[in-house]
Amino acid sequence: FRVAQGVPKWGVELTPETLPAEALLDRRSVDFHKGCYVGQEVISRVQSVGRVNRQLVALAFGAGGVEPGWELRDSGGGLAGSVTSVARGEGGELLGLGFLKRGASPAVASPSGGGSENLLSPGVEIRDSPFTTHTL
Repeated sequence: FRVAQGVPKWGVELTPETLPAEALLDRRSVDFHKGCYVGQEVISRVQSVGRVNRQLVALAFGAGGVEPGWELRDSGGGLAGSVTSVARGEGGELLGLGFLKRGASPAVASPSGGGSENLLSPGVEIRDSPFTTHTL
């Protein structure tokens, strides 16, 4: 249910290295008008720049098995992002969450360390979910 809804999980999509804007938490969980707090400078810097270099996206995979830790590759084999969570949807489709680089367009998912030679890997599409929308 969590993956189908596009909700990030601590220890998976959310780590100490994840900026709130990367995981879309700035949309609902960050108050930009609150007083001082730990991490405020980083959050304010991201808001003033207006973008992050990667963003959480909901994914749908074609036939085949995909696992967390796999890479998202563009049509030329270049690294576009990574898969963080995978689960079966109610209709049996393989869904996932992952981080996508700004400006990238994923074509396939491949095991880590793969490249253009793995273009026969399962296809991947960005999908909409209640929590995520693709804006990079």
